[in-house]
Amino acid sequence: MNTNSQHVLIATVGGSPGPIVASLLHWKPIRVYFIVSPETSGLVDDIKRSLKGQEGWSLDPGRYENFTIYNPENYSEIFNRLRELEKQVQTYLDTHKQDGQTLRVVCDFTGGTKPMSAALGLMMARWACVVSYVGGTDRTKGGVGIVKEGKEQIIEDENPWHKLKVSELDRALQLLRHNAFAASARLLGTARNDTLDQPRKDELNAVAQLANALNHWDRFEHGKAAKTLQQFGKYVNDLKAVLGPAQAEHIRDEAKKLREHCESILSVENGVSRALILDLIGNAQRRMEEERWDDATARLYRAIEAIAQLKLRERGIDTGGVSLDLVPEDLKPELASKKRDEKLQIGLQDAWRLLTSLGDPSAKIFEKQRSRVEPLLMERNRSILAHGFTPVAKTTSEQLFQAALELLGADESELPKFRWPNTD
Repeated sequence: MNTNSQHVLIATVGGSPGPIVASLLHWKPIRVYFIVSPETSGLVDDIKRSLKGQEGWSLDPGRYENFTIYNPENYSEIFNRLRELEKQVQTYLDTHKQDGQTLRVVCDFTGGTKPMSAALGLMMARWACVVSYVGGTDRTKGGVGIVKEGKEQIIEDENPWHKLKVSELDRALQLLRHNAFAASARLLGTARNDTLDQPRKDELNAVAQLANALNHWDRFEHGKAAKTLQQFGKYVNDLKAVLGPAQAEHIRDEAKKLREHCESILSVENGVSRALILDLIGNAQRRMEEERWDDATARLYRAIEAIAQLKLRERGIDTGGVSLDLVPEDLKPELASKKRDEKLQIGLQDAWRLLTSLGDPSAKIFEKQRSRVEPLLMERNRSILAHGFTPVAKTTSEQLFQAALELLGADESELPKFRWPNTD
């Protein structure tokens, strides 16, 4: 325990003053919040009388206040009422910080009704606090009753919610399911470094490695993603401890499929591939799920351009350096006028026009789409992520998404996805 800390004690009050007196003398808090019911509020006076004559500490006026729970048997109502106490405690902490000292909250749930203690335990998940309980081996009723007065022992521990980073883990898993891979990785990394519990550190690290791999994939860093996923097998046992065997094995299988997808992209050296285009469209779909229409449209524009590049590459034509000798005569004069160096560089529209002139089957699909797709491509050009300042509309992303799949000759089921296990 930090000897430089000063303590703020929150204690549920039951039918006996002894445990509360023992807790007060142990912690010597600078502030006390007694959680009482209408029936136990008078017990605070008994506590004060019991403390008289104790050396080194007393329950001075102004040091404490009663926080009344009006229905001590209603669990939900108690919890909702404790939310008000949370605000009071936080206000006190914010206004009474002292230089060189740390104010620490101690929650003692020894007394009160069972719903009061349970509600305080649940509320503690939101606080970085110390958990305190007044126990002892010398009890009434043959060792199963209450602790005998004068035989109390203070049992204390770090709040397990914070010790085990339960809230952080739950939040990180939620972020992963919503494609916020980078945010999840940062949260898990911090939680892993903060906890001193080694098994929990290993478990958090397992989830963090998955988040890192997904983040690399989402950023088109397929090499880093494949490498991290290749090593993921050694974390499965720790993942089982977090999520259980069934979910962990499902995630292991999904990680394997995603690694194979990334490796297929890497197998095409410095070139566009069907796997890479599927990856682009899948990435755009994740941006659409986040309602980031400009980001999604930028990726779909690139995917439609990449489809043309792939089709031309299959014909031995590189859009980064097109030889005019490979251009049909009907298109050669127009493209020749755009030539700047020895070879011609062409963009999306000219790439599809070249495919049309070459009689490529995919160009026939583009021509059918042209009246619908060209206005969408122009809207992308006017977007703030291209050359203008106009946000892209949802319908633009949705229509370009379908157009890209049709041009590639792909079905949505082919898109690379990390499918999370069903937790229902």
